[in-house]
Amino acid sequence: MEAEDSEKEIDTIDEEDLRSLSIFSTYIQKVTFSDDYRAQTLKICDQNQAVPFQEQFSNSVCRFDSGTYAEVYKGSFKGCNEVIVLKVIRTVSKLLQNRLLHISFSGTETYEDVYNELVISKALSRLHETDSNTAHCFPKILDAKLVKGSIPTHFIDNREKGKKQSPDREPFSKYHGAPVEYVVIAMKYCGEPMWKTIKENKINGYALLSVAKQVTFGLAVAEKRYMFEHRDLHISNVLIKPTSKPYTVFIFEDQEYHVQTCGVRAFIIDTTFSRITIDNFVYYKDMSEILRNRPASNEKITLQSEVYQKMVEET
Repeated sequence: MEAEDSEKEIDTIDEEDLRSLSIFSTYIQKVTFSDDYRAQTLKICDQNQAVPFQEQFSNSVCRFDSGTYAEVYKGSFKGCNEVIVLKVIRTVSKLLQNRLLHISFSGTETYEDVYNELVISKALSRLHETDSNTAHCFPKILDAKLVKGSIPTHFIDNREKGKKQSPDREPFSKYHGAPVEYVVIAMKYCGEPMWKTIKENKINGYALLSVAKQVTFGLAVAEKRYMFEHRDLHISNVLIKPTSKPYTVFIFEDQEYHVQTCGVRAFIIDTTFSRITIDNFVYYKDMSEILRNRPASNEKITLQSEVYQKMVEET
Protein backbone atom coordinates (compact mmCIF):
# COMPACT_ATOMS: atom_id res chain seq x y z
CA MET A 1 0.00 0.00 0.00
CA GLU A 2 2.83 2.39 0.83
CA ALA A 3 4.34 1.84 -2.61
CA GLU A 4 1.00 2.75 -4.22
CA ASP A 5 0.74 5.92 -2.12
CA SER A 6 4.29 6.85 -3.13
CA GLU A 7 3.40 6.40 -6.79
CA LYS A 8 0.50 8.85 -6.41
CA GLU A 9 2.68 11.36 -4.58
CA ILE A 10 5.26 11.51 -7.37
CA ASP A 11 2.70 13.09 -9.68
CA THR A 12 2.40 16.07 -7.32
CA ILE A 13 6.17 16.78 -7.28
CA ASP A 14 7.69 18.45 -10.31
CA GLU A 15 11.01 17.26 -11.70
CA GLU A 16 13.00 20.29 -10.52
CA ASP A 17 11.94 19.67 -6.92
CA LEU A 18 12.89 16.02 -7.23
CA ARG A 19 16.41 17.06 -8.05
CA SER A 20 16.63 18.88 -4.76
CA LEU A 21 18.78 16.64 -2.58
CA SER A 22 16.59 16.57 0.53
CA ILE A 23 13.29 15.99 -1.28
CA PHE A 24 14.79 13.41 -3.60
CA SER A 25 16.50 11.49 -0.80
CA THR A 26 13.32 11.32 1.29
CA TYR A 27 11.26 10.20 -1.67
CA ILE A 28 13.69 7.59 -2.92
CA GLN A 29 14.20 6.07 0.53
CA LYS A 30 10.46 5.80 1.12
CA VAL A 31 9.90 4.09 -2.22
CA THR A 32 12.91 1.81 -1.83
CA PHE A 33 12.12 0.56 1.66
CA SER A 34 8.42 0.01 0.87
CA ASP A 35 9.13 -2.09 -2.24
CA ASP A 36 7.37 -5.43 -1.72
CA TYR A 37 9.99 -7.32 -3.72
CA ARG A 38 12.72 -5.88 -1.50
CA ALA A 39 10.90 -7.50 1.43
CA GLN A 40 10.68 -10.79 -0.48
CA THR A 41 14.38 -10.55 -1.34
CA LEU A 42 15.22 -10.14 2.35
CA LYS A 43 13.07 -13.17 3.14
CA ILE A 44 14.69 -15.46 0.57
CA CYS A 45 18.10 -14.29 1.86
CA ASP A 46 16.98 -15.17 5.42
CA GLN A 47 17.40 -11.58 6.62
CA ASN A 48 15.33 -8.99 8.47
CA GLN A 49 17.31 -6.05 7.12
CA ALA A 50 20.19 -5.27 4.80
CA VAL A 51 23.61 -5.85 6.37
CA PRO A 52 26.74 -3.69 5.85
CA PHE A 53 28.66 -4.82 2.76
CA GLN A 54 32.02 -4.38 4.48
CA GLU A 55 31.06 -6.58 7.44
CA GLN A 56 29.35 -9.34 5.49
CA PHE A 57 32.18 -9.85 2.99
CA SER A 58 35.53 -8.99 4.55
CA ASN A 59 37.83 -11.16 2.42
CA SER A 60 39.86 -9.74 -0.45
CA VAL A 61 38.56 -10.83 -3.86
CA CYS A 62 39.41 -9.90 -7.44
CA ARG A 63 37.04 -8.95 -10.21
CA PHE A 64 36.61 -11.99 -12.45
CA ASP A 65 34.02 -10.96 -15.01
CA SER A 66 31.10 -8.62 -15.58
CA GLY A 67 27.82 -8.31 -17.40
CA THR A 68 25.14 -5.74 -18.10
CA TYR A 69 23.67 -6.03 -14.60
CA ALA A 70 26.41 -7.45 -12.39
CA GLU A 71 30.07 -7.58 -11.44
CA VAL A 72 31.60 -10.96 -10.64
CA TYR A 73 34.46 -11.53 -8.18
CA LYS A 74 36.29 -14.65 -7.04
CA GLY A 75 38.50 -15.55 -4.09
CA SER A 76 39.15 -17.95 -1.25
CA PHE A 77 37.34 -17.82 2.08
CA LYS A 78 38.12 -19.12 5.56
CA GLY A 79 36.73 -22.56 6.28
CA CYS A 80 36.30 -23.35 2.58
CA ASN A 81 38.82 -25.25 0.47
CA GLU A 82 37.23 -24.21 -2.81
CA VAL A 83 37.33 -20.97 -4.77
CA ILE A 84 34.12 -18.99 -4.32
CA VAL A 85 32.50 -16.64 -6.83
CA LEU A 86 30.47 -13.59 -5.79
CA LYS A 87 27.94 -12.11 -8.18
CA VAL A 88 27.27 -8.50 -7.13
CA ILE A 89 24.06 -6.83 -8.38
CA ARG A 90 23.10 -3.20 -7.70
CA THR A 91 19.39 -3.03 -6.85
CA VAL A 92 16.71 -0.40 -7.31
CA SER A 93 12.94 -0.12 -6.90
CA LYS A 94 10.98 -0.70 -10.10
CA LEU A 95 8.76 2.27 -9.24
CA LEU A 96 11.78 4.58 -9.30
CA GLN A 97 13.00 3.08 -12.54
CA ASN A 98 9.63 3.64 -14.20
CA ARG A 99 8.98 7.14 -12.86
CA LEU A 100 12.34 8.94 -12.83
CA LEU A 101 12.96 8.91 -16.56
CA HIS A 102 15.62 11.63 -16.42
CA ILE A 103 17.90 9.25 -14.51
CA SER A 104 19.96 6.42 -15.99
CA PHE A 105 19.55 3.14 -14.13
CA SER A 106 22.12 1.40 -16.31
CA GLY A 107 23.88 -1.40 -14.45
CA THR A 108 21.07 -1.90 -11.94
CA GLU A 109 18.34 -4.51 -11.52
CA THR A 110 14.98 -4.07 -9.87
CA TYR A 111 14.26 -5.89 -6.62
CA GLU A 112 11.61 -7.81 -8.52
CA ASP A 113 14.07 -9.09 -11.12
CA VAL A 114 16.73 -9.87 -8.51
CA TYR A 115 14.19 -11.80 -6.44
CA ASN A 116 13.17 -13.84 -9.49
CA GLU A 117 16.82 -14.52 -10.31
CA LEU A 118 17.42 -15.74 -6.76
CA VAL A 119 14.45 -18.11 -6.95
CA ILE A 120 15.66 -19.46 -10.30
CA SER A 121 19.31 -19.80 -9.25
CA LYS A 122 18.44 -21.63 -6.04
CA ALA A 123 16.07 -23.97 -7.86
CA LEU A 124 18.73 -24.90 -10.43
CA SER A 125 21.22 -25.39 -7.61
CA ARG A 126 18.87 -28.00 -6.14
CA LEU A 127 19.28 -30.07 -9.31
CA HIS A 128 22.56 -31.29 -7.76
CA GLU A 129 20.46 -33.23 -5.24
CA THR A 130 19.61 -36.79 -6.24
CA ASP A 131 16.11 -36.93 -7.66
CA SER A 132 14.21 -38.38 -10.60
CA ASN A 133 15.69 -35.47 -12.59
CA THR A 134 19.25 -34.53 -11.59
CA ALA A 135 22.00 -32.49 -13.23
CA HIS A 136 25.34 -31.14 -12.03
CA CYS A 137 25.92 -28.41 -14.61
CA PHE A 138 24.43 -25.38 -12.86
CA PRO A 139 26.28 -23.35 -10.19
CA LYS A 140 25.83 -24.57 -6.63
CA ILE A 141 24.52 -21.60 -4.64
CA LEU A 142 26.11 -21.29 -1.21
CA ASP A 143 24.50 -18.11 0.09
CA ALA A 144 22.85 -14.84 -0.91
CA LYS A 145 22.65 -11.56 0.98
CA LEU A 146 21.15 -8.10 0.56
CA VAL A 147 23.90 -5.70 1.62
CA LYS A 148 24.10 -1.93 2.00
CA GLY A 149 26.93 0.46 1.31
CA SER A 150 29.46 0.81 -1.49
CA ILE A 151 31.49 -2.11 -2.80
CA PRO A 152 34.43 -2.47 -0.35
CA THR A 153 37.92 -1.43 -1.42
CA HIS A 154 39.17 -5.00 -0.89
CA PHE A 155 36.96 -6.01 -3.81
CA ILE A 156 39.75 -5.41 -6.31
CA ASP A 157 38.50 -3.89 -9.57
CA ASN A 158 40.97 -4.62 -12.36
CA ARG A 159 38.95 -3.33 -15.29
CA GLU A 160 40.00 -0.47 -17.53
CA LYS A 161 38.79 2.96 -16.51
CA GLY A 162 37.24 5.62 -18.68
CA LYS A 163 33.79 4.29 -19.55
CA LYS A 164 31.55 7.34 -19.81
CA GLN A 165 27.90 7.73 -18.97
CA SER A 166 25.54 9.11 -21.60
CA PRO A 167 25.46 12.89 -20.94
CA ASP A 168 21.71 13.29 -21.41
CA ARG A 169 20.78 11.14 -18.40
CA GLU A 170 22.46 11.35 -15.02
CA PRO A 171 23.35 8.00 -13.41
CA PHE A 172 21.40 6.82 -10.39
CA SER A 173 24.67 6.20 -8.51
CA LYS A 174 25.44 9.96 -8.41
CA TYR A 175 22.43 10.85 -6.28
CA HIS A 176 23.87 11.21 -2.78
CA GLY A 177 21.50 10.14 -0.04
CA ALA A 178 19.89 7.41 -2.13
CA PRO A 179 20.13 3.95 -0.51
CA VAL A 180 23.03 1.96 -1.94
CA GLU A 181 22.10 -1.72 -1.86
CA TYR A 182 23.37 -4.81 -3.62
CA VAL A 183 22.40 -8.45 -3.73
CA VAL A 184 25.47 -10.67 -3.50
CA ILE A 185 25.12 -14.29 -4.60
CA ALA A 186 27.88 -16.65 -3.43
CA MET A 187 28.43 -19.80 -5.48
CA LYS A 188 31.07 -22.40 -6.18
CA TYR A 189 33.62 -21.56 -8.86
CA CYS A 190 32.64 -23.20 -12.14
CA GLY A 191 35.64 -22.50 -14.36
CA GLU A 192 36.52 -20.23 -17.28
CA PRO A 193 34.22 -19.00 -20.07
CA MET A 194 33.96 -21.35 -23.01
CA TRP A 195 34.90 -18.62 -25.49
CA LYS A 196 38.18 -18.08 -23.65
CA THR A 197 39.17 -21.75 -23.66
CA ILE A 198 38.44 -21.93 -27.39
CA LYS A 199 40.35 -18.72 -28.13
CA GLU A 200 43.38 -19.93 -26.18
CA ASN A 201 43.23 -23.41 -27.76
CA LYS A 202 42.83 -25.08 -24.38
CA ILE A 203 40.13 -27.50 -25.49
CA ASN A 204 40.00 -30.18 -28.19
CA GLY A 205 37.19 -31.48 -30.35
CA TYR A 206 36.35 -34.43 -28.11
CA ALA A 207 36.01 -32.15 -25.09
CA LEU A 208 33.83 -29.73 -27.07
CA LEU A 209 31.53 -32.60 -28.02
CA SER A 210 31.31 -33.55 -24.34
CA VAL A 211 30.45 -29.95 -23.44
CA ALA A 212 27.63 -30.00 -26.02
CA LYS A 213 26.26 -33.22 -24.53
CA GLN A 214 26.51 -31.94 -20.95
CA VAL A 215 24.76 -28.67 -21.78
CA THR A 216 22.03 -30.52 -23.69
CA PHE A 217 21.39 -32.93 -20.81
CA GLY A 218 21.47 -30.10 -18.27
CA LEU A 219 18.89 -28.07 -20.17
CA ALA A 220 16.70 -31.15 -20.69
CA VAL A 221 16.73 -31.99 -16.97
CA ALA A 222 15.98 -28.39 -15.95
CA GLU A 223 13.18 -28.13 -18.49
CA LYS A 224 11.66 -31.40 -17.33
CA ARG A 225 11.74 -30.45 -13.67
CA TYR A 226 10.96 -26.73 -13.87
CA MET A 227 9.92 -25.96 -17.49
CA PHE A 228 13.17 -23.98 -17.48
CA GLU A 229 14.13 -21.61 -20.32
CA HIS A 230 17.56 -19.97 -20.17
CA ARG A 231 16.76 -17.29 -22.81
CA ASP A 232 20.34 -15.98 -23.06
CA LEU A 233 22.55 -19.00 -23.72
CA HIS A 234 25.81 -18.34 -25.59
CA ILE A 235 29.46 -19.34 -25.22
CA SER A 236 30.10 -16.64 -22.62
CA ASN A 237 27.44 -18.24 -20.41
CA VAL A 238 28.95 -21.71 -20.57
CA LEU A 239 31.91 -22.27 -18.25
CA ILE A 240 34.53 -24.99 -18.57
CA LYS A 241 36.30 -26.59 -15.61
CA PRO A 242 38.93 -29.37 -15.72
CA THR A 243 37.99 -32.67 -14.08
CA SER A 244 39.72 -35.97 -13.42
CA LYS A 245 36.44 -37.87 -13.38
CA PRO A 246 35.88 -39.89 -16.57
CA TYR A 247 32.09 -39.51 -16.51
CA THR A 248 29.41 -37.15 -15.24
CA VAL A 249 25.99 -38.59 -14.46
CA PHE A 250 22.58 -37.13 -15.33
CA ILE A 251 19.22 -38.52 -14.23
CA PHE A 252 16.29 -37.88 -16.55
CA GLU A 253 12.92 -39.34 -15.56
CA ASP A 254 14.67 -41.83 -13.22
CA GLN A 255 16.97 -43.04 -16.00
CA GLU A 256 20.72 -42.57 -15.51
CA TYR A 257 22.87 -41.29 -18.36
CA HIS A 258 26.68 -41.36 -18.13
CA VAL A 259 28.40 -38.73 -20.27
CA GLN A 260 32.12 -39.03 -20.92
CA THR A 261 33.80 -35.82 -19.73
CA CYS A 262 36.96 -35.95 -21.85
CA GLY A 263 38.59 -34.03 -19.02
CA VAL A 264 36.11 -31.15 -18.71
CA ARG A 265 32.93 -30.26 -16.84
CA ALA A 266 30.46 -27.80 -18.35
CA PHE A 267 28.40 -25.34 -16.32
CA ILE A 268 25.52 -23.14 -17.48
CA ILE A 269 25.48 -19.72 -15.84
CA ASP A 270 23.64 -16.38 -15.78
CA THR A 271 19.91 -16.75 -15.19
CA THR A 272 19.25 -13.00 -15.44
CA PHE A 273 16.81 -13.46 -18.34
CA SER A 274 15.64 -16.96 -17.47
CA ARG A 275 12.14 -18.27 -16.91
CA ILE A 276 11.10 -21.08 -14.59
CA THR A 277 7.91 -22.64 -13.20
CA ILE A 278 7.68 -23.80 -9.59
CA ASP A 279 4.39 -25.05 -8.13
CA ASN A 280 2.50 -23.63 -11.12
CA PHE A 281 3.96 -20.14 -10.55
CA VAL A 282 6.18 -18.60 -13.22
CA TYR A 283 9.28 -16.59 -12.30
CA TYR A 284 10.90 -14.52 -15.04
CA LYS A 285 12.45 -11.17 -15.95
CA ASP A 286 10.21 -8.56 -17.55
CA MET A 287 12.03 -8.36 -20.90
CA SER A 288 10.09 -5.26 -21.97
CA GLU A 289 12.27 -3.19 -19.60
CA ILE A 290 15.41 -3.74 -21.66
CA LEU A 291 13.63 -2.57 -24.82
CA ARG A 292 12.77 0.82 -23.37
CA ASN A 293 15.75 2.49 -25.04
CA ARG A 294 15.67 0.57 -28.31
CA PRO A 295 16.61 2.57 -31.45
CA ALA A 296 14.08 4.78 -33.23
CA SER A 297 12.34 3.34 -36.28
CA ASN A 298 14.79 5.01 -38.67
CA GLU A 299 17.83 3.57 -36.89
CA LYS A 300 19.34 0.13 -37.18
CA ILE A 301 17.85 -2.43 -34.80
CA THR A 302 20.27 -5.14 -33.75
CA LEU A 303 19.56 -8.85 -34.04
CA GLN A 304 19.80 -9.04 -30.25
CA SER A 305 17.01 -6.46 -29.87
CA GLU A 306 14.86 -8.39 -32.34
CA VAL A 307 15.37 -11.59 -30.34
CA TYR A 308 14.46 -9.81 -27.10
CA GLN A 309 11.31 -8.43 -28.73
CA LYS A 310 10.26 -11.93 -29.79
CA MET A 311 10.88 -13.14 -26.25
CA VAL A 312 8.64 -10.39 -24.87
CA GLU A 313 5.87 -11.42 -27.27
CA GLU A 314 6.17 -15.06 -26.15
CA THR A 315 6.31 -14.29 -22.40
